[in-house]
Formats: sequence, C-alpha cells, structure tokens
Amino acid sequence: MIRGRVPMLSITLLLVLILLSGCALIKYKKKIAATEIQTIDLKTIEDGIYEGFYDTYLINAKVSVEIEDHKIVNIKLVEHKHDRASGEPMIQRVLNKQSLEVDMITGATNSCKTVLKAIEIALNKEKT
Repeated sequence: MIRGRVPMLSITLLLVLILLSGCALIKYKKKIAATEIQTIDLKTIEDGIYEGFYDTYLINAKVSVEIEDHKIVNIKLVEHKHDRASGEPMIQRVLNKQSLEVDMITGATNSCKTVLKAIEIALNKEKT
C-alpha cells in the first residue's frame, strides 16, 4: 500500500511544481512587459550614493549608483539574479551616455530592463 502512494505523491508534487513555475512565468512576463524606464534628469540629483532594487520574479538587480557634480561616476551591480554578463555592459553604456536611454543588449533585453529599472529607482530615492 505504501509503495503505491510514493509514486502518486511524487507525481502530485511534480504537477504542483509545474503549475507554480507556470504561474511565476506568467507573472514575470506581465511585469517585464509593464516595465518602463523613465528619463532621469541628473541636474536634479545631488552628490551621493543611491541604492535601487528591482525584481521581476525571475530576474532581479540591486545597484549602487554614485553621483558627483550631476554625473554618474560609478554604478556597482551589487546583485543580479540572472546573468551578470549582460548587466555589466549595460552599466558601461549608462556611464558612457550619462543616461538610461541606451540600447539594450540583443538576447538579454529583459535582464537589461531590470538593471536599468534598478538604476532608475536608485536615482529617484533619497541618498543612502
């Protein structure tokens, strides 16, 4: 009797996990689709270090942004749940252009959007 229950329990658990991961994927896709990157006016931001975090369920990014003389002088990618390889080039693009209006990296659009949104959130917060 116990032998018959173990496979059934395993199958039930597997189905629950599949359903939960499907729900997470749907939530992720909706959040990414709704994510918009706003323009930041660096002239309005005081010198300091600002932290931001953005989570899209499957990808997240935490950044630390340093501002000096109304310029972004440093961005640290503190955490990036997905692919650090796409986050670092995005940071360099933002530093070079001094703007969040940069081209996304082909094949890593969602990861790039997450990093950019974390930077935007950081710059819209009080300095730490």
